[in-house]
Amino acid sequence: MKRPSFKILVPSLALLVLILFGWTLRRGLHFYKEEGQKAQGKASHEKGYMENIHLTSTKEGKVLWKLDANRAQMLGKTIHLW
Repeated sequence: MKRPSFKILVPSLALLVLILFGWTLRRGLHFYKEEGQKAQGKASHEKGYMENIHLTSTKEGKVLWKLDANRAQMLGKTIHLW
């Protein structure tokens, strides 16, 4: 079986690399755009808050700790207390 010449092999490999690079770039931009839209949706969803929070933890009838806050808001996995 005859091997392909370098005149055909090199441009073919270069074209394949360019196609793969373009496909990867397009997928990356698509992913970046989708994540941005998800983040905007989450930001509008997380605007709620609670007021006048009172939490206590007890063990065997004794209070271990108390937490009082005027306001609480959850942003992602973080809760901010005032």
